[in-house]
Amino acid sequence: MPCLKVFVQDPVPHVLKNELSFQCAVNSGESATIDPAYMRQVNWETFFFSDSSAMNEFDSDPIKYCGILTDPISRQRFRAGVESPHSQFDGRNFYFWSDSSKQKFDMMPAMYSAPNLTMEQINRDQDSL
Repeated sequence: MPCLKVFVQDPVPHVLKNELSFQCAVNSGESATIDPAYMRQVNWETFFFSDSSAMNEFDSDPIKYCGILTDPISRQRFRAGVESPHSQFDGRNFYFWSDSSKQKFDMMPAMYSAPNLTMEQINRDQDSL
């Protein structure tokens, strides 16, 4: 299994190789198209869409559709809301659990835009919860 950083940076090859399928992030009754042209990333999460109309709907209000996200600084899992601190970097939206996370991210966004974790580290973190 690839490390999380590789997956977040380029998920499509891994999804296709493992023959994974997903529901459209907007139209849950429809299958998503696994293609970078029908994909968006918010924080470290990846979303696929059935068509460009669904993707445009997501773009108009990502908070409505993204569900639970991972704060790229604290790793806190949370549901973003309209009051959540927010930044954009490299064409992607990032939402934060706290203002202090946003401030740290804004100082060095390239460092935090992709996780620097292995699956073993994530499993270890989850086991400690």
